[in-house]
Amino acid sequence: MVKLGKKIVSLAVVLGLTLSMGMVSFARDEVDGDYVFNSSSATTYKSPTATSDGTVKSNSTEVKLSVYDPAAYSVADAKLRTTAGLRKILGNYYREGMNLQLLHVTEVVPTREVSEANPLTVSFDVPKVSKNDTIFVLHCGKPYTDWEVIIPDAVGDECVTATFTDLSPVAFVKANRPAASGSGSGGGLSPKTGM
Repeated sequence: MVKLGKKIVSLAVVLGLTLSMGMVSFARDEVDGDYVFNSSSATTYKSPTATSDGTVKSNSTEVKLSVYDPAAYSVADAKLRTTAGLRKILGNYYREGMNLQLLHVTEVVPTREVSEANPLTVSFDVPKVSKNDTIFVLHCGKPYTDWEVIIPDAVGDECVTATFTDLSPVAFVKANRPAASGSGSGGGLSPKTGM
């Protein structure tokens, strides 16, 4: 009876290993649940479900952060979910070979009127950001189909400060520098401008 039990367990283990080895695996870069977009493949962005999880915060009393609903901005949101879409959004800021990581998207609601004549500077606590990182802040303006690139005023350790003339959905994109294409200096990007 013991031998039969051992044979059944062995058969189950072998069957499990065989099935697991037969599964197709798809390569993708992943960092703490956020998918990394790179120039070699298009992947899907796994959207954080809420800002209350501590992913992005702001100490400003002039804004409130709320949950970003991708369905409410379906046209604009689709552009964030592909490498080609992020490249197009960044335009001249994108450099060949640059790896783009969408860190977070949040809904930002101002508590006062924000306009060209009355801009608002907001500091966000953004995990996974260091002071030497190249960060782009994207803002989705009306009619909520396109993203505008906002160069941050400052990037610090887990902190991004930017000035807005309109507020609604805001996305944070981290751009990892492409490898230098030659010897000597001048092959890198400015951490503030991405150029």
